[in-house]
Amino acid sequence: ILPEKLAPGDSSNLENQFDREVQAISQLNDHPEEIEKRLKDFAQKMDEPNLSQLKTKALDYHLQGDDRFLSVYLISLSQKPRAAALLTEIAIAIQPEMKEPRALEFEKILRAQAIEGLQNRSHRQQAVDSLSVVVSKLEDQYLLDRTERALAHFRNGSDTLSEQDQRALEQIVN
Repeated sequence: ILPEKLAPGDSSNLENQFDREVQAISQLNDHPEEIEKRLKDFAQKMDEPNLSQLKTKALDYHLQGDDRFLSVYLISLSQKPRAAALLTEIAIAIQPEMKEPRALEFEKILRAQAIEGLQNRSHRQQAVDSLSVVVSKLEDQYLLDRTERALAHFRNGSDTLSEQDQRALEQIVN
């Protein structure tokens, strides 16, 4: 699957490409670096209306989890300035009331992915400013802790969230 050229605000082409990517990432693959490159290319071709469409998808709890997670991930791969604002909006969005614990947990994971996307911004000050907004608006302890740890990375050089997660996983496995 090759990223197609997206015309400004071209929602039909975005939807077609997006649907193909959702299907592709759900398949086992021996070359994850190729998928990562393809997704980065796809994200870089998106304009602000495309990114806003992805934010809408990300927060639509009626959609499948893969669609929502890929939406957040693609926004996080975009280096357009608007992407940081969209990730911030996702991170602080009010979680829908749900009775199923698994669905509630997914909502937290989705917002945690937005927080990690903010930490990975190439523009350091934009990341710090966005994470500061998130930390000031969150009440959920898990997400608040994650955001504070993301900020600590910038403030005192601690590991990134993904490095911390990797280390915790290794401790569990070993």
